[in-house]
Amino acid sequence: MAHEAAMFVVPQTIGHVLCPKCGILMTTNAANMCVKCLASKVDITDGLQKHRLKLKDVRLVHAEFVWTEPNSMRMIVRLKIQKEVLRGAVLEKAYEILYVEHRQMCESYSRRQANPDQWVDVV
Repeated sequence: MAHEAAMFVVPQTIGHVLCPKCGILMTTNAANMCVKCLASKVDITDGLQKHRLKLKDVRLVHAEFVWTEPNSMRMIVRLKIQKEVLRGAVLEKAYEILYVEHRQMCESYSRRQANPDQWVDVV
């Protein structure tokens, strides 16, 4: 009896279509466009500023510090962000932010010559 019920199950297949821009064969998605063409059409980092991070329109997926030389006075933060574009398709992109340290003296000692050990960093 169980064998008879399994006879009428239709196996699901994954549909393939051609990308309308470049013509490569791809699996269907919400935008019906390949990832390369979709990324060239929509820039999800547009509106984000390199020195200030305002992530109200995008979703932060991953963040990490990139190692730099200790004396370079630079910090690099690598972010992976996602944004919903064209008909619900989600596009993901890596994004790097560079912070540079500028040395300055502590305010309480800036009026007189200070000891070099009394410096603070501003990022």
